[in-house]
Amino acid sequence: MDSHSEKVASRLLHHLQDIIHDFACSLDIEETLKVTLSSLMRNMNTEAASVFLLTPDGKELICHACAGPVDLNGMRVSADKGIIGAAVQSAEIQLVRDTRESNSFFNAIDAQTGFITRSILCTPLIVQGQTLGSIEFINKIPAQDNPDGLFDEVDASLLKILGSSAALAIRNATMARELVLTENLQHELALARGIQESFLPDFDEQHPIAGINFAAKNVSGDFFDYLRLPDGRYAFNIGDVSGKGMNAAMLMARAHSLYHCLAKIMESPAAIMEMINQELSEHTTRGMFVTMIGGLYDPATGKVVLANAGHVPAISHNRDGTFTQFESRSLPLGILPDQAIEEVSFSLADASLYLYTDGLSEGLARVLRQPDELSNLENLIARHHRLPRLQRLQQFAQEASRLDYSFDDLTILLIEDTGP
Repeated sequence: MDSHSEKVASRLLHHLQDIIHDFACSLDIEETLKVTLSSLMRNMNTEAASVFLLTPDGKELICHACAGPVDLNGMRVSADKGIIGAAVQSAEIQLVRDTRESNSFFNAIDAQTGFITRSILCTPLIVQGQTLGSIEFINKIPAQDNPDGLFDEVDASLLKILGSSAALAIRNATMARELVLTENLQHELALARGIQESFLPDFDEQHPIAGINFAAKNVSGDFFDYLRLPDGRYAFNIGDVSGKGMNAAMLMARAHSLYHCLAKIMESPAAIMEMINQELSEHTTRGMFVTMIGGLYDPATGKVVLANAGHVPAISHNRDGTFTQFESRSLPLGILPDQAIEEVSFSLADASLYLYTDGLSEGLARVLRQPDELSNLENLIARHHRLPRLQRLQQFAQEASRLDYSFDDLTILLIEDTGP
C-alpha cells in the first residue's frame, strides 16, 4: 500500500464508526441532510458545505441543507452549470484545489457575501446508478500542515467513499418519507371510504329495499340510498359519477346528500333531480357528471314513480318471468342546466325492480365474453331470483367480478314487493 492509500485508509478507519452512526441515526429526510452534512464537514474538516438535490425533472439543483457563513438554503442552479453541475453530469468528484490558480472559478458569491473561497471539493450523490444531487465543500480549516486550507487528492479519495454512504443515507430517508406519505394517504383513503360507507343504509329485512356497494379502489364513485318517509313510502336513488378517485368520491357525496335532503321535502323524483342538475351544472368541475335514477315506492299500493337521468336502464322482473325495462330519456346531471327530466309510474305488484351501475353489466359481459346487453342481466336474475334478497345481490356481484382486472365500482339496489 502506497503512502496515499495509507493516508486515506487511516482517516477512513478513524472516522468510520462515527460516520456510520451519524448516517443511520434518522430516517427523516431533512434531519438526515443536516446530520449528513454535519458529519461530513466534521470528518472532512471544512469551513462550509451544502447539499444540492436534483428536481424531479432533473433540470435544476436545489440547496436543501447548508452550513457555514453563507446561507444557500433554497438556492437553485442549473443542473449543467458550475462545479456542482459538473459533478452531477460527469458522475465524478470535482476538485478545484486552489481557486487562485483556476480559470473556471467565478467569485460572484464571494463578492456579494465577503466570504473567501480558497478551495472547492464537490462529489455527486449516486445510489445504484441514480444521481440524487451533489455535496459541495468549501475550504479546509487551515492547519499547521495545510496553512492555506486547500483540499488535496487524499480528501477527494476519502470523499469518494464517504459520498457513497451519504448518498445511501439520503436515499433511505427519501424512501422512508415516501413510505410515510403513502401510508398517510392510504389512511386518509380508508377514512374517506369509511365516511362513504356511513352514507349507505344498512340492510334490514323489514324494508322492501336492499342494496350493496363495492368500490374498485379505496373510494367509490357509485352510490345508493333509500329512506322511509313519514307516510310509509320510500324514497330511493342510485347513481354513478364520471371518473375515478377522490374527485368522483366528493361529487358522489354531494349528489347523494342533495337527494337525501330534498327527498324529505319534495314529492316528485324528477323535480328533485332537476334541482340537483341545476346545482351541479353551476358548480361541478367541467367534464364531470352524474348518472342517476331517483324514485318513490309505496309498499301499500305497489306504485313506483321513477325518473332516470342518463343512467343504465332499470329492470323489472315480474313473477310470471317477464321483464320490463325503463330506459333513460334524459341527459346525466351536471351537463345541461334547466333540462326537464321525464318521470314514469308503474305498479311493482308481484315484481322486483333492479337498479344497478354499469360495473355490474360491464363486468358480467367481460366474464361471459359477450356484448354488454340487458339479456345478460335478465338471465342472471332469472337464475337466482329465488335467493334471499341480500344473498341474491351478493351473488350477482360475485359473478360480475370474477375477473379481478376488470373489476369496476359496482352497486345494485333492489326494490321488491314482499307481499304474498
